[in-house]
Amino acid sequence: MDSITQLVLGCAVAYVVAGKQLGKRSLLIGAIAGTFPDLDSIPLSLFNDDFLMLKYHRGVTHSLLFCLFFPFLLAYLTRLFTQRVSFKVWYWVYFWVFLTHTVLDCFTSWGTQLFWPLAPRVAFNSIFIIDPLYTIWIILAVGVCLFKSVSKRYLTIMKMSLLVSSVYLLLTLGVKWKIYYDFKAYFAYHNIDYSKMMTRPTPFNIVLWSATVKTETGFYVALRSLFDTSQQEQPLFIENPRVDESLFMDKRSHFVRFVTNGFYKASYSNTGLNIHDLRFGSMANLLDSAPQFLFTYRLSRPIDHHHTKVVIQNPVVSDTKLLFKRLWIRLKGV
Repeated sequence: MDSITQLVLGCAVAYVVAGKQLGKRSLLIGAIAGTFPDLDSIPLSLFNDDFLMLKYHRGVTHSLLFCLFFPFLLAYLTRLFTQRVSFKVWYWVYFWVFLTHTVLDCFTSWGTQLFWPLAPRVAFNSIFIIDPLYTIWIILAVGVCLFKSVSKRYLTIMKMSLLVSSVYLLLTLGVKWKIYYDFKAYFAYHNIDYSKMMTRPTPFNIVLWSATVKTETGFYVALRSLFDTSQQEQPLFIENPRVDESLFMDKRSHFVRFVTNGFYKASYSNTGLNIHDLRFGSMANLLDSAPQFLFTYRLSRPIDHHHTKVVIQNPVVSDTKLLFKRLWIRLKGV
């Protein structure tokens, strides 16, 4: 999830766990701890290598092993500066802040390497990385508790904010389950025979969803809203001519394909092989001028490199205002 959400979630969790012992300081400690797992991107960025960021970000610092054992070290170090709070309380503060951070990231499309050192990532694809309806309740509760002394009343308010946001998170799974069968009926209506399907919510909501299905000739990307009453809208077809990828069969190239879960289209350019990631759908459903691929991994073999170089290309949208206007209109259903 986005940094603000993880920060305020850390505030709320630390306040609930140790607000009585730490007072409002727990909010600051929770904010720092809530952003800590994402700080793995700082040392990775020093290498100026997109592949290392792709492979190791949301890796060890988002694992169950990290959540279980790193709080021991942090609790010990914290106790060196203050003896007012027990080692046990400090451990539980760090443990629960790290665990909630990691579990929340599992609900996104990027996912986390929850069972590190095992390679597969856990990604439920049920919430966009920024969702105001998840975050707003926690922000309001943190804002209230920031200006009030810790008491049973305000602990209850913070607990209720976490309960509401957690129920919303579970609701995303229920909506995803429902929309999955809507997409099955939709693709059957259009006589599309596919081998795999991936669904995910569109930005900032869980009402309008996108799906990508893999067929023998390419991919179909479609949109469905909870308010849709018609299935006549045509899906976007992305042809996959299956180019020869044999020149890029090293470990780095295989890993890039691995993270796409098989939802990619390959093409060649003057720089090398391009792996176009289709796990996140396509904005071309909403805007003709928008790029078909949200992310493209450019693989090349520079003479001065000993291995394949990977450069991540982010999408460039010429008219984001029109794109989000179309998104809002489509959300209302067809």
